[in-house]
Amino acid sequence: MAGLSELLIILALNGFAASAIILLFRKTRMVAEVITLFSSIVSLCISLYLLANLGSPYEVFLIPHVSLLADKLSLFFSLVISLVGSAVAIYSIDYMKEAEDFARYYSLLSLFIGAMLNLVLASDLIYLLFNWELVGVCSALLIGYWWGRREARRAGIKALVMTRFGDIGLMIFSAIALYYGATNIPSIFSSHQHFSILLPFAPFLVLAAMGKSAQFPLHTWLPDAMEGPTTVSALLHAATMVKAGVYLMLRFYPMLAMSAWGVALLLAVSLVTLYLASFAGLVSMDIKRVLAFSTLSSLSLMLLAISLGEYYVAILYLFNHALFKALLFLVSGKVEHTFHTRDISKLKGLWSQGLRLETIGFLVGALSAAGLPPLSAGLVKEELFLYMANYFTNIEYYLLSFTIAFLMSLFIMRPFVLSFLGAPIQGVSHQRERTPLMSGVNATLIALTLFAFIPTTLMANYFGASKLSFELELLPLAGVLLGIIVAFTIPKIPVIPSAWLRKIIESSLGLDVAYNKLGETFSSRLSSLASKLNTGKASEGLLGMSVLLILIMIFILVIQP
Repeated sequence: MAGLSELLIILALNGFAASAIILLFRKTRMVAEVITLFSSIVSLCISLYLLANLGSPYEVFLIPHVSLLADKLSLFFSLVISLVGSAVAIYSIDYMKEAEDFARYYSLLSLFIGAMLNLVLASDLIYLLFNWELVGVCSALLIGYWWGRREARRAGIKALVMTRFGDIGLMIFSAIALYYGATNIPSIFSSHQHFSILLPFAPFLVLAAMGKSAQFPLHTWLPDAMEGPTTVSALLHAATMVKAGVYLMLRFYPMLAMSAWGVALLLAVSLVTLYLASFAGLVSMDIKRVLAFSTLSSLSLMLLAISLGEYYVAILYLFNHALFKALLFLVSGKVEHTFHTRDISKLKGLWSQGLRLETIGFLVGALSAAGLPPLSAGLVKEELFLYMANYFTNIEYYLLSFTIAFLMSLFIMRPFVLSFLGAPIQGVSHQRERTPLMSGVNATLIALTLFAFIPTTLMANYFGASKLSFELELLPLAGVLLGIIVAFTIPKIPVIPSAWLRKIIESSLGLDVAYNKLGETFSSRLSSLASKLNTGKASEGLLGMSVLLILIMIFILVIQP
């Protein structure tokens, strides 16, 4: 156990140490690349080893009053985070080779991965909250990495502000737990007194998940987060920021399951977000925004599964989503890197222009996102539909399962047909660069996505979910197939003919406009404050962050009983 405890501590501190070392050697690009890659691979290896050798759950003190928890859920998330983090680290060597401020990028990337690892490993609510906030700060700074561009700057600030509204829920829940001396997460579930005290406040946890996992009405920041580097988008969508809310719901599932208000709220927001995202994906002409709406719908499916009591379905779908969403974003990154545009109307015939690997990769990822069996993601989604039949009435089930399957299939296949097939657009120039690392990562992710059924089955057995049948439901399967057929046969016909209505839908029924107007009052002040922390110089910007984090850690130690 002693050896495992030491490995767990290394897993937790690895990313933080890498971030600091990169700043110390910020003048050398190769050092930043190697340290980031080494850190990610070390985390991946440790996660695999700990997961394979886990007996009963155990806790390890990182410092006094701050402990780490090793159990199936925390180590599973660590594996997903470090796997995608390693892929992004390798991909970044080619993708970010022209970036001047490389130290800031790699330092923040390592810090981002480290913060997410500590979030899922935290055994203490206050330490979880600390890393919850750190993940949000890192995400905002990486989204706004190209700080000189107004759109990137606004997107970073928007992500920071919007998610803070949800964070209030976790802050309130943590404050109540702190007041009653119930901050140790395993103890909350082992103590009837602590559990009973905190149970009425479970809806506040749902509010926190709504912010981080971008659920209605706190979802509008995620499509704009595409202004950051594609590598950041891949990491954020596949393994870090937006998965934090899902993790929180899974970690506190025993409490959530006993909260009628919490379950009702989660069920309602997940269904509303799912349909809003699906319709928005149908009208968007930005390939990365379409992928963002796809993430929204997938997150909604995970949260829907949790609200219906399908804990294991949510876990298995999360794993599959991490693979196909990382693949979709990194393939899109290669396309954007080659053509310098994300506009679907300006991308045509990519297969015939030599992007064969990218075409295959996007097709595999899109079919997985659409939920087509026998791809693993499709089988897991079918499992969710199977349980929906037990929860809803027949009419509700028929309507929900068919429309969800049809819309999710149609809107993710549409950009594939429009961009990768057909004849190239005349006059659109592109420059093919030799990017072996980007291509290698994409090829690996294609293989992992195609054969994801193997690790998915192993994980189902590992989590004790042998009851999963992977049976096919006829109605949702018909919806998936119809969506694919429509996308291939009439891709250019607007699903929503009215231009005005399309604009309203893409702006989330006007919520985006309302939020932007509301934020105009203080956004300039926040921008000024953020620019002082994010000057474009890693040493100055991250020094300010480091001082802030040290102060927060001291505060944690002081207030803990």
